[in-house]
Amino acid sequence: MTIKNIIKAAEELLQSFGDVSLPIRVEDIARGLGIKVLAYPLENDLSGVLVIEPENVTIGYNQNESRARRRFTVAHELGHYKLHNTRPNSSQVFADDKFLVLFRSQNVNEDSEEARREFEANTFAAALLMPESLLLQEIQNLEFDLGDERTIKELSRRFEVSTTAMYYRLLNLRRV
Repeated sequence: MTIKNIIKAAEELLQSFGDVSLPIRVEDIARGLGIKVLAYPLENDLSGVLVIEPENVTIGYNQNESRARRRFTVAHELGHYKLHNTRPNSSQVFADDKFLVLFRSQNVNEDSEEARREFEANTFAAALLMPESLLLQEIQNLEFDLGDERTIKELSRRFEVSTTAMYYRLLNLRRV
């Protein structure tokens, strides 16, 4: 799937929920799709899990993570749900450890199907939580330069994402 199509899928999901304001209410979006969102005491290396059953879909996130990390995890799992839910009426599980989600695992070949799915889910999550139109609007409202660390921190605060997630989103949009 192309990056353009992934971003389009995230934008269409946002538009289907009408009011798009900051911060994006990612858990409300999931619940609006009929997905249960639950906190779990997951192992420290596990960020989240998506369990798809014929009659029930659940996103679980690590309750020990920061709020920004939990929000990204829910958006990431929504990405798997919207992009990789390829077997209707059958059970599927997507379990994401922190290293796979952040692409820092040495155990995953970058060309593997798993790495591709993780990249796609991350791209979807970033587009969902930090929509380009809202991000550009917020940038115009700031007094600081995008090269200023305070700007990234302020944008992160407004969008309720980590500074790392915001930095990479700005980088991918060629704004830093």
